[in-house]
Amino acid sequence: MTSSDTKHPNDNKSERRLIPVTKWNEYHDWPPIGGLRHLVFNEERNGFSKVVRRVGRRVLLDEAAFFEWVDEYQEQYLDDPFEKMPRRPGRRPEWLKEHQQ
Repeated sequence: MTSSDTKHPNDNKSERRLIPVTKWNEYHDWPPIGGLRHLVFNEERNGFSKVVRRVGRRVLLDEAAFFEWVDEYQEQYLDDPFEKMPRRPGRRPEWLKEHQQ
């Protein structure tokens, strides 16, 4: 199987599916709704704003953009997540502050 054979669902923009946060688990097992809400709440800090679409009060997730975001997140943050991930000042655990000094 080549890399061109393994495509994320709905790679074609004309066929993109917008899924309400509350219905995400009807289509995908991961992440759970609580995890999605955390991502949406922190969307400006974690880059998840690329995935979120708002229509009135509804919060929808672009399915294809979600999988693109997962790929980007893995490449960008998993090497050294504490160094690159933007954080609020004063919110780091004490053990992490001691570890970095």
